[in-house]
Amino acid sequence: MKGNQPQLRTPDWLRHFARAGYPDVTPLAAGAEGSVYQLGNETEANVWHRRQVSELVRLQRFYADVAAHPLPFPTPEIMRVMKVGDIAVTFERELPGTPLQNRLAVSDRELKPAAVAIVVGVLRALAGAPASAAMMDMPSWTRRSHCGQEPEASRVR
Repeated sequence: MKGNQPQLRTPDWLRHFARAGYPDVTPLAAGAEGSVYQLGNETEANVWHRRQVSELVRLQRFYADVAAHPLPFPTPEIMRVMKVGDIAVTFERELPGTPLQNRLAVSDRELKPAAVAIVVGVLRALAGAPASAAMMDMPSWTRRSHCGQEPEASRVR
C-alpha cells in the first residue's frame, strides 16, 4: 500500500490483515471515522479514514489512563498504532457486550429506562476517575464526540 493512495476497500484490508497473520479477519462495522475488522484472539483493527497516528497515540494514552481506575465495566485498550501507507490503523482489545445503539433507535420518542440507567451508570463511574495529563492533552474532537464510532464504554454485558 503506497502513500497518496486513496482509502482502500474492504477486500484490500481483508487481504492485508490475512497476510499480517490474521487469516480469520472479518469486517465488523463501518462509519464516518473508519472501518472495524475483527481479527480473532479478542483483537480488532480500526482503519481510520482521517485520523493521524499522533492523534491516535494520544487516544491510546487517554484510554490507558481511564483504564488505570477501578471501573465496573471494561474500557477500550489500543494495543498498537501503526501507519499503512498514509492510513492510520489501531489494534485494539475487543470489548464484550453489545453496543448501546442496539437498544435505541433514531425513531424512539422516549428512551428506554434500561438505556438511561446504563448511560447514567457509565457517567457516574467515569466521574470518579481524576483527570490526568493524557486526558487533558486530548484534542477537542475526542472530547466532543467519537463520530462514527460507538463509545466503547457504553457496551453492555
